[in-house]
Amino acid sequence: MNCWDDLQSRLLSQFRNASSIIERLQVLQDSKYYSALNCVDDIIDAVLRKQMESLEIILVSMKITMEEFHGIVLSIKRFMEIVDSKLKVVLVSRVQNNCSNELA
Repeated sequence: MNCWDDLQSRLLSQFRNASSIIERLQVLQDSKYYSALNCVDDIIDAVLRKQMESLEIILVSMKITMEEFHGIVLSIKRFMEIVDSKLKVVLVSRVQNNCSNELA
């Protein structure tokens, strides 16, 4: 469960970071926020490009985290299938034993 908790914490952090960048994008497109930096050629495009690169990295990281979650889910599913099949064997055995005892 520690792995699940760690992944959940990581995914929430990644989501917050991605959300923060997305919220900033609209503001970063407005030249009035650059005042003295407006003299730098293509400053707005450069800042937006850097934010988009960061967002892409975060989204790729989120995908990897989700794949790790999926791996855990598949492991739990396999475990449950094994437990289910073993329970069926035990139940069938008990039913057979009960039937044998009743006939005897």
